[in-house]
Amino acid sequence: MRIKDLAEVKKELLKVSLINLFETEMAVFTGDWQLLFNTNDYWLCGYTERSEGNRHFAGYGFLNPREWFEAEEITGLENYLYANPKPKKVGDLAGYAVLGNFILA
Repeated sequence: MRIKDLAEVKKELLKVSLINLFETEMAVFTGDWQLLFNTNDYWLCGYTERSEGNRHFAGYGFLNPREWFEAEEITGLENYLYANPKPKKVGDLAGYAVLGNFILA
């Protein structure tokens, strides 16, 4: 079975189920281990793990937004993170990327 609309699959998985009721975490992956869905609220973030000259190598990690942002800020950011624009012609918005500069001490 091929998934045609990933956003729709995620919406279905978010519905209340026994998995959510017992505080159990679940993750759904593709055949090549790409994460499709998980039951925690963490965001998958990409960052520059290291640079060699003008080459940059990406690293990935999960961020718990409640540790970094207020509830109102999270709602605003998630409007972009989970948006599902439907471009119809050249020049239409196809998606968002939320970027930020964070300095971790």
